[in-house]
Amino acid sequence: MNALKISSVLVGVAFAAIGFSSSVQAANTVYACVNNSSGTVQIVTATTVCPPNWTLQSWNIVGPTGPAGPTGATGPAGPTGATGPAGATGPAGPAGPQGPIGPQGPTAHAIGAVQLTAKVGGNGGGPYTITCPADAAAIGLHVRLGTFATGLGGASVDCESLVFGAFGNASLSGTFSSTAFSSGNTPTTVVPLTCPAGALITGITGSTVVNFTTVIESLSIECTPIVPGPATIVGPAGTGNTTPFTLFCPTGTVLTGLQGNADQLFDATQLRCQ
Repeated sequence: MNALKISSVLVGVAFAAIGFSSSVQAANTVYACVNNSSGTVQIVTATTVCPPNWTLQSWNIVGPTGPAGPTGATGPAGPTGATGPAGATGPAGPAGPQGPIGPQGPTAHAIGAVQLTAKVGGNGGGPYTITCPADAAAIGLHVRLGTFATGLGGASVDCESLVFGAFGNASLSGTFSSTAFSSGNTPTTVVPLTCPAGALITGITGSTVVNFTTVIESLSIECTPIVPGPATIVGPAGTGNTTPFTLFCPTGTVLTGLQGNADQLFDATQLRCQ
């Protein structure tokens, strides 16, 4: 076959004479009538019927997809954009489940309710009650000697405040106070009975005697240290041991006051323990 030849003028005339259309397709395929003798090419449409001695040919405009090229280098970071406006507050989330119960904390300690011991002495005189301030306990007594031949004239309580630690450990604060005396006479002789440092009164021993009526004739105090240790007896104040008695606070309690009856003499008493 002769080499293809494209003549836009001569071929255009020839095809116009035979009624060919020379419209170029807009699709991806090119159609043409090729002269079998001269190789002349005339672009036509897909529906064109070539005349005798012409053959319809077609070519793809777009070739097959080539392989992907290598990834290009990362470009430089762009500048930071302006901060956008704050968004609206979102709705509240649902309540979370209840957490587990925590461990029990240390027990709070304070001086408890008053417990009274038995009463010793007679029925003379009027009633009295002398007590330490709240959260304080007795560390001693001041005992008046009586104006008669026998019998005491009364007593007051010396107190010191307690401090409780986180786990119930108690200590003395060094803050002191004293109560009033239990009876109204004012003799000149007063005998102090004081526990050793770090100890509290946990009991009283003594004796009574009949002097017109039964009265207290002598007193000693039992002192128990806060830190475990042996108890000690301090006293006596007064003389005689006619009818002995012993009053002890219940276990785990200490003396915080006295109550009973008295006038010029120390007629009767019982321990207030907490």
